[in-house]
Amino acid sequence: LEDEKSSEKNDKNEKKKICEKITRNAEERKVTAEEAQEFLEFKEKTAPKIAMGVSLCVLSPVLLILMAGAAEYRVINASEDRVAMLGVVILLAIVAAAVSIFFIPYGIASSKYEYIEKEPLRLNSELTETLNRQRDDYRPAFSRSIAIGVLISVLSVLPMFVAGFIFDPEDGFHFVVSAGILLVMISIAANIFVRAGIKWESYQKLLEEGDYTRAQKDKVLEAISSVY
Repeated sequence: LEDEKSSEKNDKNEKKKICEKITRNAEERKVTAEEAQEFLEFKEKTAPKIAMGVSLCVLSPVLLILMAGAAEYRVINASEDRVAMLGVVILLAIVAAAVSIFFIPYGIASSKYEYIEKEPLRLNSELTETLNRQRDDYRPAFSRSIAIGVLISVLSVLPMFVAGFIFDPEDGFHFVVSAGILLVMISIAANIFVRAGIKWESYQKLLEEGDYTRAQKDKVLEAISSVY
């Protein structure tokens, strides 16, 4: 019985040490102007690559849809099963290329800035003022990009209505083509959203705004602490 009590006491002490360690790690992390500028430059440099990866993932089924539709409506003389298999291979190849070329290298490179997203930050007043000014200067461009992306997304269904109005409903291949055009337009909109969003989000992370407020970070730390 004494051994059990001793073991429980040791477990409690160990948990207490772990919680104290988490609390110490949660102390404010000082961010210098050089670190902030380096982070912003990294985000601005990688945003087009991430946006391209997202666009490729959205575009990946386009060839599958077009090839399967062409085979079904006898636009090409080929077996539907073989065309579908080839389309799936192309789809997987595009997704694999996007993940390996864009997403994985970005994830590895961005790990050095993980503390900006997860830890409480301490910025001097001059840096905070500079970041607020840069964010406000970027706000009109960000809003414009979001508006353009939304407009393209809304208009992406237009080709289907046009195909239905112009072509015979029995000629289904035109609807297949319009579905491919829809995905192309969605990929363009997604590219715009991602490019603009990454830059805007980088300011939010540094200034601890939006989804990166101190309260949100505290919730994460509380969740980690509760495990122990």
